[in-house]
Amino acid sequence: MPVPCIDEEHAEFGNRTLKGHTFLYPQLIPSAFVTSFVGIRGGIRNYTVDNLPTDVPDHPSIKLELFGLGIGIELGIKLTDWLSVEAVGGGRTLIGSNVPALVYNGATYAYEGRLGFLFRLLRLESSGTQVGARIGAGYSSGVVTSLAPLLRATNQPIAVEDVVDGNIGQLIKTNIQTLDVRGSLVGAQAFGDMFGLQLEVALSRYEFRVEPYDFATNTRLENNRGLFEFDVGAAFSVDLAPRIKFLPLAAMVEYQMVNAPATTQLVASTGTDTFHNLAAGIYWSGQRHLQLGLIGQIQLGLAPLQTNVGESSRPTSDTTSLVLRYVW
Repeated sequence: MPVPCIDEEHAEFGNRTLKGHTFLYPQLIPSAFVTSFVGIRGGIRNYTVDNLPTDVPDHPSIKLELFGLGIGIELGIKLTDWLSVEAVGGGRTLIGSNVPALVYNGATYAYEGRLGFLFRLLRLESSGTQVGARIGAGYSSGVVTSLAPLLRATNQPIAVEDVVDGNIGQLIKTNIQTLDVRGSLVGAQAFGDMFGLQLEVALSRYEFRVEPYDFATNTRLENNRGLFEFDVGAAFSVDLAPRIKFLPLAAMVEYQMVNAPATTQLVASTGTDTFHNLAAGIYWSGQRHLQLGLIGQIQLGLAPLQTNVGESSRPTSDTTSLVLRYVW
């Protein structure tokens, strides 16, 4: 039986290798390593909201069940040993999978992109330490489709021309847009050839807009808001490949505390969320230039959804993702 070989190039040190430990790219936080890479990731998301209050006497509360898909493409170019530029683009969708969800949040989609720079500030190979700084900006734009505004508007006269001119179609759509500028300090510390820790501390400025359609005036309202937010995150990895040659597997657990607009969850709200991301993944580590992994992620503490009669329980969200990245 052939034994999987471990790439021996830069056995102790390399672009993302310190003291023999090759760091994985985390799912939740960015890396501190200046590299060139190309990657793709795809994920399946389940989003559930319990006890959403309604003004229907026979159904004082409902449960929303939504299903989502997401895909992203990543590209990084190493310009010098201390500077790289990175770009990310992708799209997400969230679709109701039960009748109440189809009414309240039927079909939502958004496309998004980011561009940023990574500066290496410090690299101490004697201690297995690297520190960097990141600066970048991102933009997302999408549409939340819901029948709820249409049902609320049934007490207003609806003419045939409203249907012909597309006003009814406009009523069920709410546009959402988010722009952010983000700066962060990132670090990595190797503990021998098997263990590694990565950290991020970030400050972001968000500008976001929610545009519901006003049927009475046939115009879109603009609800704008801006805020500063602070995030922290950590990722701890274990790589068996340096010690167990026939078992080239690695694992990583991650945590991130996030403050962000609710629009980042594909929700038509001007509110903000302070929530917690937890992720765990398993990766094949038999080749230094390739990262292939399966990751599970949950989000805790998401903000409740609001209706005209109250708020829901806190939503729950879980995502399963597959990541493929080639590094050179």
